[in-house]
Amino acid sequence: MNFSNQTLATWAVIATVFLFPKGALADDGVNPPIYKDKTATIDARVDDLMKRMTLEEKIEQLENRASGDSADIENIFQGKSYGCTHEMNMSASNCAAMYRNLQEYMLTKTRLGIPVITAAEGIEGILQNNCTIFPQALAQGCTFNPELIEQMTSAAGQEAQVIGIHQILSPARASPAARATGRGQIL
Repeated sequence: MNFSNQTLATWAVIATVFLFPKGALADDGVNPPIYKDKTATIDARVDDLMKRMTLEEKIEQLENRASGDSADIENIFQGKSYGCTHEMNMSASNCAAMYRNLQEYMLTKTRLGIPVITAAEGIEGILQNNCTIFPQALAQGCTFNPELIEQMTSAAGQEAQVIGIHQILSPARASPAARATGRGQIL
């Protein structure tokens, strides 16, 4: 008998559905899922994770949610794993502590344990209380000194790293004609 690859793949799917009960891809506590295996290839890890995620979880990974205080993490996130978060209403040291608590929450209190990407506005340094604020992009450009700007962004990156911020939001160009961006001052 001669079977095509498509026929074999179809039978493999059918066999999997009947041989393995629903939830067979769940973490059994003994053998970690492939997506948590640091020795697996990135493609294998992503493929495994995507198969485990519901549509709602995939959509939540596209969302940016404000973090709030450490004491409010459960009320804000309710066991859901959002892709990105930010917090601008507390000191840098309080924010660092909150981000540590939030990452622990994401790893241990959400279904899949996906860490969250932490972000901060960074057009003029890290916009977090007690962080260094630098001149806006227009003033930076007027210096005609790329080395100075590199030092500035390096300092901002160091502050972000200490706080636990993974992503600094800092557009390189905005058009004043596109008023929806609200960033006409940063050309």
